[in-house]
Amino acid sequence: IAYKLEAAAESFGGVAEFEEPFGIVSDVDGNLVLSMFSDGRSIGIQEYAPDGSRTTWVESTFKWDAMDFGADGMLYAVRGVRALFRFAEGGTQETFAVVDDNTVKLDAIAFDASGNIWTGGRSANLYRIDADKTVTGFPFEADVTDLVVADGVLYATAAIDGSSGVWKFPIDGSGGIGSGELVIDV
Repeated sequence: IAYKLEAAAESFGGVAEFEEPFGIVSDVDGNLVLSMFSDGRSIGIQEYAPDGSRTTWVESTFKWDAMDFGADGMLYAVRGVRALFRFAEGGTQETFAVVDDNTVKLDAIAFDASGNIWTGGRSANLYRIDADKTVTGFPFEADVTDLVVADGVLYATAAIDGSSGVWKFPIDGSGGIGSGELVIDV
């Protein structure tokens, strides 16, 4: 029987063998924005148009672990320290908010429908950062690697005591979360 196979994935954007991408997000126009290393050093935050062409979105000497766009069009990012940063296209890094715990290393970020920023990493908490930069911690002692908000629920991929999984935290009417429920045990 003759049949045609379609590739499940294809090369995109001409990323070279010596380049390493981090922290990918898409904007409202369908462009991909990511932190890029070349030969072991940062070459900034790059933007890839749907046709695969690349431009520098903003200069940066850091590796950004996770990024997301806010409703204000600004790019918010974390890089394994206790601060949340933001950028305007072509602008410079601005410290947006700082978690008041020197041991925190933020590695993940997501916005909820109310415009709050959720972040986490190697920490005893997940953090909500409000538009006025108020930081509120919610207990979740884990190594959080990614966050996403969908249908009023905050999902976290994390490792606890060497076991990985996905936890869900419904966001309540006051913008808070309770204890998480393990929904996928990896």
